[in-house]
Amino acid sequence: MAVHNLEPTGFERVGDDALESKVLAPLYYTDPRAFEIEKRDVFQKAWLYACHENQVANAGDQLPVEAGGQPLVVLRDRDGEVRAFFNVCAHRGMTVVGKPTCANTLKCPYHGWVYDLSGRLVAARNTGHLDDFDGQGFALKEVRVARHQGLVFVNFDPEAPALADTIGPVFDDISDLGLDPARFHLGKVVDYPVETNWKIAIDNYVECYHCPVAHPGIEKFFEYEKTFADVQDWGVLAGGPPDTETLAVYKRACEANGWPLVAETRYSWAWPNIMYLLGWAPRPHLMVWTIEPVAHDRIVFRHNYFFYDVDPDAEQLAFIHAIDKVQQEDNPILEGVWQGMNSLGFGGQGTYVINDADTYQTERGVWQFHHRLQQIYDRAGM
Repeated sequence: MAVHNLEPTGFERVGDDALESKVLAPLYYTDPRAFEIEKRDVFQKAWLYACHENQVANAGDQLPVEAGGQPLVVLRDRDGEVRAFFNVCAHRGMTVVGKPTCANTLKCPYHGWVYDLSGRLVAARNTGHLDDFDGQGFALKEVRVARHQGLVFVNFDPEAPALADTIGPVFDDISDLGLDPARFHLGKVVDYPVETNWKIAIDNYVECYHCPVAHPGIEKFFEYEKTFADVQDWGVLAGGPPDTETLAVYKRACEANGWPLVAETRYSWAWPNIMYLLGWAPRPHLMVWTIEPVAHDRIVFRHNYFFYDVDPDAEQLAFIHAIDKVQQEDNPILEGVWQGMNSLGFGGQGTYVINDADTYQTERGVWQFHHRLQQIYDRAGM
């Protein structure tokens, strides 16, 4: 799609007061220069979700993942530590691990260079006669890793604040609700390729102002007026209780099956692209969703579903289907907004609709997201 690159003049920057501020200018969505800034100053400096440690449960387990547009391999070494490396051979840049596996080494499928589980090069074919060849200089490049409640995160910036100091409140809330993500197993992953800018997907997620219009029937998951949205520097903690009848049914099921009672749902978002959904139906569950930017105009919206059982049963599959319906309603919206952003008819800037009661229908979380991005663009001179 052709993009009109608006000059960075003639628009208002996101202000410090959400009630008086205009929304983030279309320029920052449509101009590829903004995406280059985001790759460097957002995704290469933030904690990004990689996997659940149950996916690398045993020594030698190797899992190729992508985070922040970078190919990585997450593994468990011989000492039981979870580590991550760029999934790139030091010889010619080939992908080393192409699919989940378990082995004592990592072998590049191109020229056969071999690395141990610490990333050290231990074998390089036909290099013995090279006088200046030093294998120590060809190790896989390691990436910073942090684990919390069974979830594995990576960060490309060695100077970034600790994970607990940035999105720790999400984990505190999960614990307060009685769930332990470490007990969960990945049940299903669903990818949704969408032609849109990644920020449009976040904009849409951090408010439910659109829900009564765009998602008829979603009220069975929560009551709008009983929801809340606690907006913080690290993201948004949002959620609320289900309706009384549904909660009563769920309580009986928990008692009968020995499940922990999670009497509220959560729809939290943590900077920059991680969403945590947890709750009560059809049984305690955790969903970790990520927005994976492919380019400034394309994303993969990834749904990771975690249950106590490794394989989802019919009831859980029905739940996944219900969530899929909501996502299928959102995808045309995400693409429609992207088309509008690129239209010459959308030269202005809207305003934030702020709900003073701070229910999930407020757009205060959208403002917080935009305000943080605006500061990044300003520092970059855009």
